[in-house]
Amino acid sequence: STTSLNESTAGIVGGEILVTDIFGSFFGILRCRYCRFMAWIDVMDSDLLLSGQVATVERAAGDSVLWRTTAGKVVACDARCPHQWSHLGTAGAVDGEDLVCLSHFWRFNSEGAGSKLSASGRRDEKSPIETFSVREQAGRIEIKVAD
Repeated sequence: STTSLNESTAGIVGGEILVTDIFGSFFGILRCRYCRFMAWIDVMDSDLLLSGQVATVERAAGDSVLWRTTAGKVVACDARCPHQWSHLGTAGAVDGEDLVCLSHFWRFNSEGAGSKLSASGRRDEKSPIETFSVREQAGRIEIKVAD
């Protein structure tokens, strides 16, 4: 008989897909190379990130940065500017609702869209940056990242 993968015959556990037959008997394991399991991680005290500030979050998977916009929204993204890999924890500054890479003045909004302002004020699209979901609760900031 043929076993197909669907919601009733497969379960994802720790980067592996457990496959069973139609009777629920264990059938095998498929390695899931592209599966990303997301988890909330506590990164810092909310009071330590003031409006207009940038903070680095060191993780084994690579650094991230947090910034608080002028309006007070906390945003998290990859720490490296996609242009020339400058670290935004040291080369980034908040300008209103954007994080600006001071190396070449690329800007990133809270959704990760990249742009650069021309001398005439035109906003030219640039490469995006990866952003992460953020939440503030019980005086702490948490980000949702691949586990």
